[in-house]
Amino acid sequence: VEIGDPVEVADFWAEYKDNAREGIRSLTAEVHKGLAKSVLHIERDKDLQRGALLWELVKNDFLAKKGTNSKEANPFPSIKSALDKLNDRSDTKVYEGLKKKLDAYAELLNTHGLSDEQLVLLKKGRKFPVALLELVLIPFAVLNSPPLILATLVSKFATPNVEFYSSVRIVLFTFFYTLYMLLLPFLMVALSLSWWYFLLIPSGGWLYLKVRGCFMVFIKSFAVPKEAREQLNNLRE
Repeated sequence: VEIGDPVEVADFWAEYKDNAREGIRSLTAEVHKGLAKSVLHIERDKDLQRGALLWELVKNDFLAKKGTNSKEANPFPSIKSALDKLNDRSDTKVYEGLKKKLDAYAELLNTHGLSDEQLVLLKKGRKFPVALLELVLIPFAVLNSPPLILATLVSKFATPNVEFYSSVRIVLFTFFYTLYMLLLPFLMVALSLSWWYFLLIPSGGWLYLKVRGCFMVFIKSFAVPKEAREQLNNLRE
């Protein structure tokens, strides 16, 4: 979490002594200004969906560049810069242009049943071997799922409060998955298999996460017309 620079309360003491209300108002304004530099915030409710899509665009671009010569280690600055454009009311022309482009892009994605992540993968071309690998690895995904299912059920029961649901779920998943990995060698031995076979389950699960979604993208590469893909890529620029 990026907090920002500390605010010197003593700087507002003289103003507070003269007029308490104005002193507090000035201090609050200074704190707000500091937080605004460090917090991602969309002021208008109708821009929330556009902001979410913009976040997705920048995040997927960052992930696509990962492993290349890109020097960017954290997507936060780029995401904040992009979202700030939705909050900037000083240049109406820039805001309206961005809004129209995002709306047109979202509508076209929805028309063809695509997500931005799938479009990024589509740009890399059809990769049948990777799509086939995803199908082969599905059993490993299933074998890795019991801890996640259990964590989801327990967290839903224990924390009906949505604010804490995700945090409890990830902690429970980490605990259950660790326990699951410790029990798997004994299960392999009980099944008359070599104990080290259990290593195939987390390895296969990790590999599945790397190729997840590639099969659907392969199918979409035939279903989405070339003209539509070009139009989407142009809007995405």
